Amino acid sequence: MAEEILKKGLLVDTAQRGTAAWAYYAEMVPIYWEHYPMVVFDVDEQHVVRINNPLPKRKDDFVFMKMPGPQFSYIPITVLGFLNLPGLASYPRNAVGFF
Repeated sequence: MAEEILKKGLLVDTAQRGTAAWAYYAEMVPIYWEHYPMVVFDVDEQHVVRINNPLPKRKDDFVFMKMPGPQFSYIPITVLGFLNLPGLASYPRNAVGFF
């Protein structure tokens, strides 16, 4: 999957909350994802819809991003690095805001 992301971007697919590519902002990643493979990227804001999701007693300004588009299309991104994927450009773990 990492190779596909590097070549094409993020795949838009159907999920519980709608057809889109979904992601967390790098400074707001829930701790339970800490050990899963992930890509850290930049994306043009024209592709992003910010979804507010306040979490009481955790992080009042918690948001994640929805990048809508036709199913099986791709959202262009600039890959900054990967976490938990040996052999690929690593992103500094301490730069991710796990909470």
